[in-house]
Amino acid sequence: EVGWWYNSEWNGEREFTFTVHTMLDNMLAADGVKARFLTSPNGYVLQDWQTMTLPGGDNDWEFGLFLGSDIPSTEWHVILEVELTDLWGYTTTNQQSYGVDTQAPTVEFLSPEDETIFDLDDAVHVVAEYSDIQEYDEGRSTNNLGPRRRDIVDNDRNNGSGIHSAIMTVVSPDGTYEEYSGGENYIEVIIAADQAGMYSVSLAVEDKVGHASVETLTFYVEGIPPTITFLPMGEYGFWFHPENNNEPFIFIVHDEYGIDSGVEVEFYTVPGNELIQGPQVLEPVNVSGDDYTYEVVLGASVPNGSTGVRLEVTAENVHEMETFSSQVYAIDTIPPEVVFVSPEDGAEFEIDTSVYVLVEFNDFQEIAATL
Repeated sequence: EVGWWYNSEWNGEREFTFTVHTMLDNMLAADGVKARFLTSPNGYVLQDWQTMTLPGGDNDWEFGLFLGSDIPSTEWHVILEVELTDLWGYTTTNQQSYGVDTQAPTVEFLSPEDETIFDLDDAVHVVAEYSDIQEYDEGRSTNNLGPRRRDIVDNDRNNGSGIHSAIMTVVSPDGTYEEYSGGENYIEVIIAADQAGMYSVSLAVEDKVGHASVETLTFYVEGIPPTITFLPMGEYGFWFHPENNNEPFIFIVHDEYGIDSGVEVEFYTVPGNELIQGPQVLEPVNVSGDDYTYEVVLGASVPNGSTGVRLEVTAENVHEMETFSSQVYAIDTIPPEVVFVSPEDGAEFEIDTSVYVLVEFNDFQEIAATL
């Protein structure tokens, strides 16, 4: 599939072959097959005439030879020239030109720009172009070549050997990767950005003689993790009475992508940090748009001496983005304090006296600072 192209790095490794056919059997002279290598556009002799040994056969032969000389960087082509001489001394000459491909393909990403930031679940269009066209110096002279060689140089050999393969590799933030094959000179891949983090894209393009180019880009995907909001326990705020263990603790998880595997809750004592319930996985009791409402009842006994309980919640969305939050609920174990300020207990008054009864009461508790 390389066609009439040659990589100068192949010297001594890739064989040039040609066949010879004569109308009559055994009509070639013993030294009647010679070959040499030239260049264009400057006509340098890379390898002078070499006499080929005639193999067995009558009028069909196949020959092969290697080019062992370096090709000057100014030359565009290698020309294999073959001369045949018959038993009567008549000669004929033929040539074949091989374009010298010295350049790797050019590769350019058209979109996105390197290090662009996208939102989670965006569709990212990765587009690239590549080419194996070679820009030759128009100032190079071809006047020293015959008409046939000038035509070869000017018209037939102005491109590279052509694209052999184009492979795009996309590595996701979790390390998994996908590979995509491109067309003749263009590739477009749509990536579902379903993971937060950095995506790495590389495009490896190889031409038909083995030259390769690799270009890379990265883009980033940002996502919003879930948010957790704890609700007061009715009119009591963030207070909890251990004897009222049927009262649910309620919280809301907000997430625009969706909660897939539920949330996990644990209860700890305050102070002491003792786990008394959990871990426990909950399912929502209500879903409204992006809001997921959860309820959990503390069924475990709260040890004496505890001044509160701490509810810890871990929520993870469908994109494995995780959020942790906690809320302390103080324990109310002391009844309100009531003090009669006036009158004194047992005081006596005359009939028709206005008696002012003044009472103070409060429910303040001294809560440990470890709350």
